[in-house]
Amino acid sequence: PAIMAALEEHNNEIEAIINNPETPNFENTIVALDNAGALFNRVYGVFSNETSINSTPELMAIEMELSPIVSAHFNEISMNEKLFQRVKVVYDNRDSFGLEADQMRLLTETYKDYERSGATLSEELKGELKQINAKISELELLFEQHILKETGEYNLVIDNEADLAGLSENQIAAAAARAKEKGMEGWWVFGLDNPSLMPFLQSSANRDLRIKLNEAYLNVGNNDNENDNKQIVLDLIRLRDRKAQIMGYDNYAQYVLVERMAKTPEAVYELLDRLWTPALKVAKQEYNDIKALARKDGITEELHSGDWRYYFEKSKASKFDLSEDEIRPYLQYANVQKGIFYVANRLYGITFTKLENVPVPHPEAEAFEC
Repeated sequence: PAIMAALEEHNNEIEAIINNPETPNFENTIVALDNAGALFNRVYGVFSNETSINSTPELMAIEMELSPIVSAHFNEISMNEKLFQRVKVVYDNRDSFGLEADQMRLLTETYKDYERSGATLSEELKGELKQINAKISELELLFEQHILKETGEYNLVIDNEADLAGLSENQIAAAAARAKEKGMEGWWVFGLDNPSLMPFLQSSANRDLRIKLNEAYLNVGNNDNENDNKQIVLDLIRLRDRKAQIMGYDNYAQYVLVERMAKTPEAVYELLDRLWTPALKVAKQEYNDIKALARKDGITEELHSGDWRYYFEKSKASKFDLSEDEIRPYLQYANVQKGIFYVANRLYGITFTKLENVPVPHPEAEAFEC
């Protein structure tokens, strides 16, 4: 209900801009447009955060229901002819408003966004583009939900304490807590989320379990089940290329990169090719280092990708007397938060005052006045 109410308010704000009897100018069109939808952004931001990190089947169902509604809403705004004409009038007369550099930037980007969203297309192509955008939005959401489901449902269950060799006390305690949470008290459970996966791959001395967990991680969305993403990827490529062609480009890479620093696919490959030779040289050096350590452990066959992080950590410890466990205390949540707040204050003068007794979406969430 909150999202639907926010969409209705956004529509009313857009209608007010379109129906404004005054001649279009920077304030009544560009600033008004930039400020429109604030309630939706706030409400949907909380909803999106919740579905990304704390989702449930019920939330996923609501997300799928909302996806075409939200997509259609923003398609109607970005391809609204009357609204675009107001933006165009301001853009065409941009030198007469005495705009500051940041205001000119906002105006230019707003105009470009409307052009790149299909505002200048024929009605027939607008109709096709709306359908494509809706389908892309649906498939991207489905892709993400498949990843979330497979990641959340996977459990590497350890019932033998000897299989915990190499893991730190904190890692073992976290795995025990996860097992208890899942109704397997007395055992240890590791998952495919980074806080569980990466420390295991770095520390576990059990090669078979490392490889098993690594393979599961690499194959999320690629298991020929109800969460398989292969066809979704193919459909997205096809739809994105068609969208790019509608917008006058040969392919989606060209369409996207015009707005990026690289500008062209050729420039991207040129940069990658320049990086490839030195990167490959270093990677081979690292491989030789970890292979030597693996040989000492009696591994005679070709190394597996599940070996890489484990022996890289050993190599780092032998070369530099440094381990991830020594770095980890500096990256505790409170320290990272303090650092981000400090940088935001130094760069932009933003201050953060913690608020109490306000509704938050999770028991551990915090609210701040900025």
